[in-house]
Order: sequence, then structure tokens, then C-alpha cells
Amino acid sequence: MLVFILIITALIILNGIFVAAEFAIVSASRTRMQQLADEGHRMAAKVLQLKTDATRQDQYIATAQLGITLASLGLGMYGEHHLAEMLFHFFERTEWLQFLAAHSIASALSIGLMTYLHVVFGEMIPKTLALQKSENVVLWITPLMLSFRWIFLPLVLLLNGIGNGLLKLAGIQRATPIQASTLRELQFVINQSHEAGELQKDTADVLQELLAFTDTDAGELMVPRVHMAALDLQSTAEDVRQQIMEQPHSRYPVYGDNLDDILGFVHLKDLYHSLRNPTLDQPIQEKDLHPLPFLPATAELETVLKVMHREQVRMAVLLDEFGGTAGLITLEDIFAELAGPIEADEIHEAEIIQTPEGHLIVEGTAHLTDLEEYLNLELEHAEVETVSGLVLDLLERPPLEGDKVSYMGLELQVLSVKGRGVGHCRIEKHMA
Repeated sequence: MLVFILIITALIILNGIFVAAEFAIVSASRTRMQQLADEGHRMAAKVLQLKTDATRQDQYIATAQLGITLASLGLGMYGEHHLAEMLFHFFERTEWLQFLAAHSIASALSIGLMTYLHVVFGEMIPKTLALQKSENVVLWITPLMLSFRWIFLPLVLLLNGIGNGLLKLAGIQRATPIQASTLRELQFVINQSHEAGELQKDTADVLQELLAFTDTDAGELMVPRVHMAALDLQSTAEDVRQQIMEQPHSRYPVYGDNLDDILGFVHLKDLYHSLRNPTLDQPIQEKDLHPLPFLPATAELETVLKVMHREQVRMAVLLDEFGGTAGLITLEDIFAELAGPIEADEIHEAEIIQTPEGHLIVEGTAHLTDLEEYLNLELEHAEVETVSGLVLDLLERPPLEGDKVSYMGLELQVLSVKGRGVGHCRIEKHMA
């Protein structure tokens, strides 16, 4: 009796080990194994070799399947037979049971009990553990499976050879063990992770936008030609100033004859000194223009980003199928597509606006470094970074509308307040 129990227990355990090994090697994360291998985990490195080598993985799985088959046959041939004999000897002592009835009942009970033990303890429980803890299971069980592989190697090679040969005859190619996920599958995984609470909604949304990034053409995000804020090379200072007031930006594309003749772009900082002279016929000089890249409107956003990075620019002109200007795309347009509308750096640069009188209207959040470039002087103040911080430091109290302070030949007048800081400030150079 004891020997029978030990043998049955051993066969069920072996069956469970082979089942767990088969499911664990398939479901274990290759990325996680790579991470552990990089950290020096020797068994993870072996598992990684199995998952990346088609032949080795086939042998591993074939070993597991062969082990399951042998263990199942052992349970059926030995377990059911011996259990049926033990149950028959028990039932034949019962006077009201005839021989045939006792034998039938014993056989049915032995089959039912062996099936239950085999399915529950030899299949379901190991499979569940392998699927839920695949990385832990595969690391623990692989040394044992490698030993079994050497024991079963001749039979494994024979069975694999026959199986692969039949697949070739049927015209079926073996799939590589390294399978890349499709875009739709990755999107599904992100949704599932969000629903399971593994990803916050904002993170999931950004990841979905990143996945959709490659499917978006530049033309879908561009500012159309009819809405472009561009400057004519022949514009007067008053024309330029008027357009800047109506459409404030820090960079403007400049055209010659028409919008199909884009010559480059000009930075507002480069125009500052020219704009101080309203009588100047042509404040925009070709020497002040920076080159702009030209791309088809059908270009992928990834291509646009690469070109912007290579050319060190933040905008590009998009062309239609006839070579004319279709529109304009900026770095901020692309970022807004990825993460929603953001307060771009361009908005901060546009906080400094020149009035017709030559004064500057500056928002309190404008950086002193930007102001230095407009005024062509160096503001030596290491303790603050913004205009609002400078005014607060000079006043030594929260500002009020109308407050005036002087600093390095400049007069700063508070036009509005925002909270406890400066909302807008007018800056004027003292006349020498």
C-alpha cells in the first residue's frame, strides 16, 4: 500500500513538473529574463537562450510533452490497475455485491479517482502556478528540465524530426520564438494594464498617443497655408509690428513673391533693433533669415522630428503634391499631439512685445536672459531669474499697480499684478 502511494505521488508530481515547465517557458517574459541576465542571474541567461533559440525551445517543450505523456501513461497503466485491484478486494468481501458488480464498481472508482488526481494535481494546479508565476517557476524548474532533456534527447530528436518533417510536407513554416507584437496588440495591452490599475489614465493616454504617432502624417497637424502667420520680406516696420501684435510668435516664416516662395524664418529678437525705427523701409534683411527644411505633407511625424533635430530648427514647411506650400508644422504642434496642448517655450518668448513708442511690455514670468537679448545688455542679478522676481527684490514687498523701480539704466513700471507677483510690466530705457 505504501509503495503504491509513493509511486502514484511521484507520477503526479512528475506530471505537474512537466506541465508547469511547458507553460512557464512559453509565458515567461523575455524582457524580464533579459533584465535578470544583465544583473548576473545565470539561470535567467540559460532561460533567455532557450527562448531565443528555436531549436532549444523546441527540445525543451518536447521534453515536457514527452514527460507528461509518460507520467500520464504510468498513472493509467499502474495506478488505475492497482487501485482497481485494491478496491475489488474490498468490495468482494461485501456479501450483497456479486463478483461482476464488485469488479465494475472498483474499475469505475479507480478510473474516476485517478482522473481526478491527474487533472487537479497533475494538470490544473501546476498550470495555474506556471501562468501566474511564470518567471519564478521557469527559473526554478529549468535545471531539472535540462537534466531530463539529456535523458530523453534521442527520443526528443526523433519526435521533433518527424514533427518538423510533417509540417514541411504540409507547407507550414516554423515560427520564430521571438514574436513582435503588433500595434493593435500593444494598444490592447495598454488598455488592459490601465483597467487592471497598473497604469494611470494619463500615462496610458500618453502611451496610446505614442503608438498612434507612427500612423500620423505631418499634414494632419500642420497649420494650413491660409492660416499661416508669415512675413513678407518687403514689409515695412509698421506692417511687421502690426502683424506681431495681431499674431504674436517668436519665429515667423518669411516669403518673397508669395507663400510658395518661402525664403527662411526670422526670429523676433533679430528684428528688435530694426523695429525701433518705424521709418525703416525694410526691417527684415535676408542676412537675418535662418534656413527652413521643406518636407512633403505626407511625411511621417518621426521623419519630421529627425529633420528638425538634424537642422536644429523648431518648424518646417510642408509641401503639397505640386511643390507649393501646403502649410507649416512646429515642434509644439508635434508635442501637443503626443501629450495634449502644452505651454510651449515659444509662448514664453512671445511675452516680450515692443510698443510703437519703443517701450517693452513684458509679462512677469519673462526670463531675464530673454530680456538681455532684446536690450543688448547684461543684467547682473544672480538671485532672481524673472522680471517679476527682479521687481519684488527691488521693492522688497509685493508689487502694486503703478509701482516704479530703476535698475541698471532701466525703468520698470508695474502695469498689473498677478497674485503676489507682477502680471505685466513696462520697461523703458533711461535717456542718457
